[in-house]
Formats: sequence, structure tokens, C-alpha cells
Amino acid sequence: QQQQQEQQSSTPNSVLSSSAQASRTASASPTHLTGESKAQQDLAYRAQFERLLQQQQEQQQPAAFQFEQSPTVPMECTSESPAAAAGSGAAAPTDFTPQALQTHLIRALELEEMQRRLQQRGQPLPTFFAGSVVRVHFLDALDSDKPRSFIGLCIAVNNNHLSSNFVLRNAIEGATVEARFFHYSPLVTKIEVLMLARRRRAKLWYLRDKPDKYSAIGQNFAPTNPPASGKIPVKKYDKM
Repeated sequence: QQQQQEQQSSTPNSVLSSSAQASRTASASPTHLTGESKAQQDLAYRAQFERLLQQQQEQQQPAAFQFEQSPTVPMECTSESPAAAAGSGAAAPTDFTPQALQTHLIRALELEEMQRRLQQRGQPLPTFFAGSVVRVHFLDALDSDKPRSFIGLCIAVNNNHLSSNFVLRNAIEGATVEARFFHYSPLVTKIEVLMLARRRRAKLWYLRDKPDKYSAIGQNFAPTNPPASGKIPVKKYDKM
């Protein structure tokens, strides 16, 4: 009886051990298979995520990069638009929304402010280059009741949207004076081009090393009409 009890008690253990070994071997192979399937699943998820991200970028990019790829608003000129448009006879824009101008918001606000200041001045920006003789009528910031004027040789024109400016140089009583004026400054009331000309360089900084006679402009400089042919003469540095 004891032997039979021992045999009965040993059989479940052997069965359990064999079943455990079988489960271990069975679980070993599925674990390897699930690892491969997980890797394939991860690759599929990654490809799907990249595809969705690419579709989202394609939907958002055209509106953001449309102006950089195809700028259709000509704003760079010697005297920028809307002044250039007014000077050339084209109608100045009236709708300053970014969608109408096909540009970004800051640029649209700058164009609107430029147009507003020109309307307050009542004069479109004239076209001139480095080498032209220009007279500027302006108001003193501390005493706006006394208008002043300055005449000089334009030695530089910097086009920077609302911050566009130009530099005039003149020799007055043996002292050389340079003055910088902004195209759209509210203190500038009028800009007169007394002689339209240009030099072979865009910036005439070399005149600082020349004698004063090369940049001396008389206060009673008589204005000259531009040539009838429309060609702007290219002048060398000489005494005005």
C-alpha cells in the first residue's frame, strides 16, 4: 500500500514537471515570434506617423511659404512702394490685408503705415539716386513751428521698407556736413530733386576722402530738368 501511495504521489509531480517543460518550450517559440511581430508593428506605426506628419506639413506649408517662393508685390525700388507705384502712375493699393498683398502680417502693416504717411504729406516720393542733388524741407523735432531745409549731394540710399533713408552731404563754410533723412518720417514735409543724376557706384563714401569741393552744393543751386530722352546721366565726381 505504501508503494502504491508513493507511485500515486509521484505521478502528478512527473506530469506537472512534463507539462511545465512543455509550456516552457511552447512559450519560448511564441515569445520570439511576438518580438518579430512587434518590430514589424513598430515599423508600420512609424511609417504611418511619418506619412501623417508629411500630409499635415503639405497642408500648412503653401500658405506660409507662398510669398518667399513667388513674390508678386514689387516693393523694392529707389523709392519704395506705394510711393513707387504712385510715381509710376499705377494705382496705390487700398486693401492692405496679408491675403491681398500675398505677404506676411508685419509687411502688410508696414505698407499701410507707409501709405498713410505719404497721404498726410500729400507728395509721392520722388525717384533719385546716389549722385543726385536733393533739397529736403523738414520740421525741427524741438521747434516744429520753424520749417527748415537742407540741400546736399545724395551719397547713399538705403531701402528698408518703413525705415528707408538717404544721406546728403554738403560743405558749408569750410565744414563738411552729412545729414540722414528718412523717406517716411513725419518731420519731412517735402523732398525736391534739383538735379537727377547717378554715379558709377551705389554708395559714394569715397567722397569723405576727397576735398570739399567735390561735394560742395550752393544754397542757390538752380534746379535742372531731367533729360528728355529719359536716360539718367552718369556723372563722375566733380565740382557742382
